[in-house]
Amino acid sequence: MSGFDVASARVAVLMGGDSAERDISLLSGHGVLAALLSKGVNAQAFDPATQDLSALRGMGISHCFIALHGRHGEDGTVQGALELLGIAYTGSGVMASAMAMDKVMTKHLWRSHGLVTPESVCLSPAEQTPARIAAIPAQLGLPLIVKPPREGSSIGVTKVSRPQDMADAAALAIRYDPELLCEAFIEGDEITCPVLGEGEGAQALPIVRIARPLALTTTKINTSPTRCNTTAPVACHRQRNKPSRNRCWPLTAAWVAGVGAAPT
Repeated sequence: MSGFDVASARVAVLMGGDSAERDISLLSGHGVLAALLSKGVNAQAFDPATQDLSALRGMGISHCFIALHGRHGEDGTVQGALELLGIAYTGSGVMASAMAMDKVMTKHLWRSHGLVTPESVCLSPAEQTPARIAAIPAQLGLPLIVKPPREGSSIGVTKVSRPQDMADAAALAIRYDPELLCEAFIEGDEITCPVLGEGEGAQALPIVRIARPLALTTTKINTSPTRCNTTAPVACHRQRNKPSRNRCWPLTAAWVAGVGAAPT
């Protein structure tokens, strides 16, 4: 955070909220709060589900650490509110948050810039007929993944291995989002790469591999520090005959989503 001074800053850790990932947010939020307090930061918890964001001004809050998950936390809404309140916050801005939280929009943007993403089918509520849903395995192949496009932490996600399971998987996903996203299943390592900074100063941190005991994660495993292991750094080898820009794909992906500068 630009201009952050531990001696004068008053930090609110936003946690909880009203999304389907509330419990996960509380776990991470309390961890963040404990870490800040251990470093001498004047910090306190703030739950937007029980307190109006406008109260932050009256509390003299200068900075917010956003530990909210899912809707109204990662989708640009709380970021926009904090912009209007004039309070500095962690993470990406309004546009990048809104686009990156929407998996369908992100896939469109990545494809337009030559980044590879699994083949997919997205159905609006009007398109979600039994016949259309039943036809998806023939289009994408099996197994495939059915998910709500604007959730995280594996909420509403199903790995479908049999055509007869499509209806139940779709019914679960649309409990969390009116749109339905189905993607071809990609087997392999799961990796993540944080990008810090913005503009010309954006930098990709070392790539981290995430290992879990199941082929498909569940929300419980996804958020358990004892059942979800991470390894860093991880070597990712560029495919032969691919453009050299693949070496900086994390920055390219972040730039397309509205974070950082165009990689060279």
